[in-house]
This record gives sequence, structure tokens and C-alpha cells, in this order.
Amino acid sequence: MSEGESEAPRRSRIWRIITTQPLAVQLVGGATATLIAGLITAGAAVAVNEVRAGSGNESSPPGAPVPRSPRLGLEIWQSGRQAPMSVSGDENRHVTVQMKRAPFELRLPHQPKGMAVQICAWTDSSIFSLQEDGLVRDVPFFRPGTGMPDSEYGSGRLRLENEAHNHFVDERIAPLSSAMDKVSFTTMVLGHASTVLQRQRADVFLTVFIDKNRDGRIGPNRGIGVQRLSEFEYVVLDFPK
Repeated sequence: MSEGESEAPRRSRIWRIITTQPLAVQLVGGATATLIAGLITAGAAVAVNEVRAGSGNESSPPGAPVPRSPRLGLEIWQSGRQAPMSVSGDENRHVTVQMKRAPFELRLPHQPKGMAVQICAWTDSSIFSLQEDGLVRDVPFFRPGTGMPDSEYGSGRLRLENEAHNHFVDERIAPLSSAMDKVSFTTMVLGHASTVLQRQRADVFLTVFIDKNRDGRIGPNRGIGVQRLSEFEYVVLDFPK
């Protein structure tokens, strides 16, 4: 390097020599050429990784495991074991349950007499659309008159319908203990087709609503001196494909 020559111009000069001279001349540089070749390769690898990182094709991180759903305290049990549950999402925060192809129990905190557990079940997340503090009568699948009929003590069927809901109250909810209740399911019904859960493959999406303070609004309720009551939960039942 000539006196007063900075490092940057020296690297630029070496680069011009390497890229313009025949291979035999390039090799004369020995260690210098090897070093620069290594730097070029490393730089290319970094560039490729940056492109891949910005491609948007990377998988989403898994949700955080939870022992029960954060809003309503829901649990899913199959064959005497609790199914793994995780929470994910931001705007439409939901819980995902890793299901088996088998009947299941929805377990939840004990409900007082006359308190209905309303479940809209559907084939996609379009039913994850409740507005906090909104009116129940404005929700197409929860407004009065949209509860689907079932037998007095429940039939084990979960009906999939995006303009109506499964209505569980009193004898349709079985006591599990002094603190917990349960609703049992054996079959999915979509239109006129029934599928026993041992054959279920498609995911099922649930919006669960309990009007805890019976005010006809969708909690959590806001305001000074008003207890915040979480009244709904979004759930994805993730069945093996």
C-alpha cells in the first residue's frame, strides 16, 4: 500500500484487479485472493438470508400454552384427558385446541340456574366478529330467536350454523362438581349431514357467549364502578387432517 493510501481505496483496487485479470494472475495473490473470495461468499449468504427473511413465507410462531381459556375458563376434555390449548392472535384473540377424533366434553365454571351458554359453531373464523359493548340483538347468530332446538337433556350434537347458535341451559348443562359444569358432544351436524367425531377431519370454529349480567350487551363491560365481565371466547377445534 502506498504512503497515505486508505484501506477503502486499497480494497477497491484489489477488487478491480481480481475481476479484470485472468485466473492465473488472480491466483498469484494467494492468501489475499482467498480472503476476499471468502468475504464475497459470506456477503452473498447474508443477502440471501435477508431476502428469505423478508419473503413472508416463514411459519407463524406457536401460541402460548394455557391451562384454560383466558376469558371464560373453558377446558376441552377427551378420553379422560384435557386437550392441549394455546392462545394466539391479536385483533381476534382466540384459543386453539389440539383435538383427537373422539367425543369431547366442554368444561366450564358452574353456571347459575337459567344462565345460558350460547355457542355458534361454523367452518371458518368469520364468526369471530363480536363487538365489545355491542348489543346481543345486533349479532345475527345470537339475537333472540336464533337458538336451535335440542332435547331437554341434550343430544350430544353440535350444529354448525353461522346464523344461529346452540343453546345450552339448565338440564342441557351437566354438573361435574360444585365448581365445574360440562356439556358433552359426540356428533357434528352441518345442514342435513351428521359426522361422528371419530371421523371428524375439518377444523371447527366456536364463538361462545354467556351474558353473565343479563344486560343484553357483549362484555367485557366498561365504566366506573362496573365489574369487568368477560362474556365471550373464540375457540378453534383443530382436528387431525
